[in-house]
Amino acid sequence: MATSDKLRQMRDIAPDQSDAIANSIEQINQQIVELTEEANAIQAEVTSPTEVSAIDLIENTIISDQGGDYATYGSAFGAIQWLPTKGNLTDFEIWDILPLPIQPPLPAPPIPPLPDVLVYVYNRGDYPDLDQWVDDYAFGNDYLTRPLYASGEGSEASYGIYPSISSLGIGKGYQQQNKNKVDGSIDVFTRYID
Repeated sequence: MATSDKLRQMRDIAPDQSDAIANSIEQINQQIVELTEEANAIQAEVTSPTEVSAIDLIENTIISDQGGDYATYGSAFGAIQWLPTKGNLTDFEIWDILPLPIQPPLPAPPIPPLPDVLVYVYNRGDYPDLDQWVDDYAFGNDYLTRPLYASGEGSEASYGIYPSISSLGIGKGYQQQNKNKVDGSIDVFTRYID
């Protein structure tokens, strides 16, 4: 086959190739929409309610049970993330404010921070409801964030919804670039066909 015949053949099939790529892009869009709906469902029905329930239990039961005055929450508590640490419902501490020794009246009230002591950190088995919420939250967070690359955890998987959405977005970008090139080939090849 002469090179001009091959170029003509490439030009002639370009519209069909472009349509096929456009269909692929649309399928990727549909997958992204479906995965986004799944992620929203997990957050609305699993991770958010368990976080709210855990905070309620911590603030209204655990603090007083443990003789504490307040709770502090770490950056991983209630976070939907894989790294730098997995989001969880266990990253909290209960603190007790120590009474100040009786002293003669000061000219001004003491300025925080007040002296305090750590009285409780999450201990599995202390609060069975909290244990269940911790497990369910961890399941939902993992389902949302499990990376598609080797995580070093040993049991690799590809079910992470957010990494899948990200990968689909990258693939969609590649497909769009491919479509643009195929579409542009029609005019260029036409100029060089005998």
